[in-house]
Amino acid sequence: MSIFCRQLVVIVFSLLAFNVMASSAYEREQLRLILIQLDNAEVLAKQSNANKSTSVNDRFSFDYQQFNKDIQAIRQGILNYLDPSRAQPRELYELSTDYRADSKE
Repeated sequence: MSIFCRQLVVIVFSLLAFNVMASSAYEREQLRLILIQLDNAEVLAKQSNANKSTSVNDRFSFDYQQFNKDIQAIRQGILNYLDPSRAQPRELYELSTDYRADSKE
């Protein structure tokens, strides 16, 4: 194999490795942005919960408590991914996805 071919192979592999590192950095930055959005969603949910008007005729209301639990679970999953700790197995948590609370209960 000529010197040129070896250099070309080294350059190609270097570019591939750089692309993987850039992708990983991009993903980490995007996940950090998601964490900021989760913080914003949490603040908005607290404000909405504080300002909600309850009517006797309303059969259902938004379940802010469950919503906040799910936000915490998503946040913890992202944080665990960004800074993995392999000492203990992680606990799985199923999201509710149902935020309608029966007002009559």
